[in-house]
Amino acid sequence: ALPIYGTIFKINLSDLSFAMVYEFTNQINPYGGVVTSSNMVYGFGQYGGPSLNGMVYRVGIGGDGYRDLFDFNGTNGGSSYATPTLSGNTLFGASFQGGTNGGGNVFRINTDGLEYTNLYSFQRQGGANTTGSSLYDRAGLLLSGNVLYGTTSLSGIGGQGTVFQINTDGTGFSVLHSFQYTDGGQPEAVWLSKGTLYGAAVVGIQGISAGVGGIFALVLQPTLNLELNNNQAVLMWNDSSYFLYTALTLTNTFTKIIGAASPYTNSVTGLQKFFRLQTN
Repeated sequence: ALPIYGTIFKINLSDLSFAMVYEFTNQINPYGGVVTSSNMVYGFGQYGGPSLNGMVYRVGIGGDGYRDLFDFNGTNGGSSYATPTLSGNTLFGASFQGGTNGGGNVFRINTDGLEYTNLYSFQRQGGANTTGSSLYDRAGLLLSGNVLYGTTSLSGIGGQGTVFQINTDGTGFSVLHSFQYTDGGQPEAVWLSKGTLYGAAVVGIQGISAGVGGIFALVLQPTLNLELNNNQAVLMWNDSSYFLYTALTLTNTFTKIIGAASPYTNSVTGLQKFFRLQTN
């Protein structure tokens, strides 16, 4: 019998019954979770592929139709621990090592395995590395509007990892926070709620060089951008916990646009309007 290199399973929440979906026999070693869409399960493998740098795979929710969608080769990424982040027919992810600089990368790929794009490559671990390296975030990237948030487990100004953001088209990369033990280290996973990123640090806190970690909060400033597209105004914001409000003048009462989500399109052929974001 072939050795098993990880499994996909499912649990019925009604009666807690357990069932095996798929057993890997190709050294894939999946560390992160999976996402589902259109009766398909998508995930990343830490190993596998011709160069053993990992892969992007899909399999039917019934365990049939397994397919290797994309193979990492080191230069385009390698050893992804992440859970895929799904938006439409696009998967976003991060790798622990590899990329053009060797310190891991952020990438996107279509669910059919085509149009792979390396969005950002991190430098290798070292004292001169201020942006972070080695993305060990098994929860995966957090998507809000057209902005991805994530963590690196090493490097940064404080040497203990970073929280970063980047637009889904690869622009706008910035480090939001660098850890240095006293405020945590080696962060994993972030969650956004009402303009604040919450996450967990594996080590550090209270000046302890090893420490036991802790929970952190990082307050963000939401951004609202407007772009013109023919006779349409397209509004985009980076925090889905904020709602879009509008008024005809700045002194009028602003009213919530029910169901508005980023990106939101509004015609510019009507009356002048003002927009702002609110949390409720």
